[in-house]
Amino acid sequence: MKSVLVIGYGNTIHSDDAAGIHAVELISKRHPEFECICVHQLMPELAEAISKRDMVFFVDASAISNHVEVQEIQSSTFSNQSYTHFITPASLIALSLKVYGHKPRKAFIVGIPANRFDFGEEISEETKKEINRCVEIIEDLVNS
Repeated sequence: MKSVLVIGYGNTIHSDDAAGIHAVELISKRHPEFECICVHQLMPELAEAISKRDMVFFVDASAISNHVEVQEIQSSTFSNQSYTHFITPASLIALSLKVYGHKPRKAFIVGIPANRFDFGEEISEETKKEINRCVEIIEDLVNS
């Protein structure tokens, strides 16, 4: 069985910006065998959990698409940038390899379309539909 980590991040008081967190909460209920982490932003401390998994998903809201987009993180996108001010999924993968000697076999960035970023906790109907689609896509990738 594949060892899976799903990280959802975003701001829960900026409407659709919480899409990644809502998706990961749903995945957690449907798949208790996955490790699921919800955070406000990516942090270097996540590298340890990443280093222990075969497959990792980074799930976040996206203002640049009208459908769920999945991008596999390729080894060519790994960087040795500073880890102090701006953390990317690729830099966390690189950090897990550098510090813990292991990186996931597969890693993906999953962007959920988001339209509203105003103050509030209400997710738009369009984004709710895409959150469900995101969960289905992640399930399909894990099972492939």
